[in-house]
Amino acid sequence: MKAIKVLTRLFLTSSFTLVTLCCNAQQFTLSGQIKGLKDMHIYIRYTDADGTKQKDSCITADGNYKFNGRINEPTRIYLAVFPGTFKWVDDSEPNVTNVYVEPGNNTANGDYLQLKKIEVTGSKTQMEASEFNKKFTDLNQRSATFKERYQQLLKQYNEEKKKTPSNQRIIDTLNKQMTAAKQVLDGFAEQYLPITLQFITANPSSYISAEHLNIHKTKIKLDQLKLLYSKLIPKVQQSNSGKEIAAFVSDMEQNTVGKMAKDFSGKGPDGKIIKLSDYRGKYVLLDFWGSWCVPCRVGVPHLKTLFNKYRPLGLEVVAIAVDDKTDAWINAIKTDGTGLWANLMDEPSMSNGKENVNAIHKQYSVHLFPTKLLIDQKGVIVARYDGSDSAGNLDKKLADLFGK
Repeated sequence: MKAIKVLTRLFLTSSFTLVTLCCNAQQFTLSGQIKGLKDMHIYIRYTDADGTKQKDSCITADGNYKFNGRINEPTRIYLAVFPGTFKWVDDSEPNVTNVYVEPGNNTANGDYLQLKKIEVTGSKTQMEASEFNKKFTDLNQRSATFKERYQQLLKQYNEEKKKTPSNQRIIDTLNKQMTAAKQVLDGFAEQYLPITLQFITANPSSYISAEHLNIHKTKIKLDQLKLLYSKLIPKVQQSNSGKEIAAFVSDMEQNTVGKMAKDFSGKGPDGKIIKLSDYRGKYVLLDFWGSWCVPCRVGVPHLKTLFNKYRPLGLEVVAIAVDDKTDAWINAIKTDGTGLWANLMDEPSMSNGKENVNAIHKQYSVHLFPTKLLIDQKGVIVARYDGSDSAGNLDKKLADLFGK
């Protein structure tokens, strides 16, 4: 057998750093054979024991490969196989997959063009992931035709828009067809969450449960999220995913009904400073949105109706644009006619590659758009609505508060 030719590691961590930051780190190996090409470029990405995003690569000899690394828990590895140099592709491509490795030896054998059928041994977590994925087989098969249809429409839509001149009638027709197809897909998407929650409930000792609870945490009511998290075994609660869930719950509890609203300031379109504390003595509705957010802008006419109805009774609106571009933000305010209330631009979510904890939406644990928080005259949060499905609840709350 030819020796495996390993490429230079893309990211290196010193042994001292591993000892200092990764006292629980353990060695793992991932090796095996990928059939289909003689010499292939294999690329992996994963998070190591100290939370660093790692990239690695090697060139196989007759399909054989081997990777080494250090982790402190079962870890998901993104694995892609290419002839020649690496290129970014969508996860739907047949030569891209994810595998779960554990400390110790892990073997993954497969075929270049059927990598999603890769066979992994040495990892109990991989077996659990496979069982989890099987639960969606029927749903995936039923939605496949609609996904393909939507992708075809999207391709046609983009191609038509690139033409000079483009045909607006065709664009409008395709847009309507895409909207209809997306509604069908959204209906299928809603069926994934109950299946996921059933798996989590039945498998409290699985790292897969923690991972998917973390993925779906913004879609679950806070009380239900806390209950599901509490049923995970302690070791899984202390996993990376478990810690992220706990941090999320803590942040949300600091920004929920009954808590004091955090003061903030920001610049309006005219450059003037807007402060939340300036509105003390009035009810304030914080509206987290963006010019890029379709549901946010669809809800604007109704929000204007509420504002005009309740402003004489003491309601103000402060709209906070998140991850927006200045020109698009200002144009959206003009187009939608939302200059009648206070508007300010938030700081970006990321700054210098790191999470910007000073951003207003980060301080308020906003993860869905639109999100609205109602604050009373004393600065206490009296209602919170995450997502666009709670407009009716806001109507009822305002009617109760203002007696109309």
